[in-house]
Amino acid sequence: MNHRNLLGPILIRFVFFAINLFFMVRLTSTVGWNFLSILLAFFATRDFVQGVRLGQVYYHIMKSQDDQNDKDK
Repeated sequence: MNHRNLLGPILIRFVFFAINLFFMVRLTSTVGWNFLSILLAFFATRDFVQGVRLGQVYYHIMKSQDDQNDKDK
């Protein structure tokens, strides 16, 4: 797997996190906690966690490529 293949999904997850968080805060401030705001909070949390996990995979791939480049020199 190439590290460039992961940048798009990482960014998309964090964008979805921000969108879900924004709408959850707006909805909660107007009508309070209901099923939709809890669902948006769940989706925001899930997107954030998946983005962080993909970021960790990206970091490890970049680190292994750097180590491989250092060995080759």
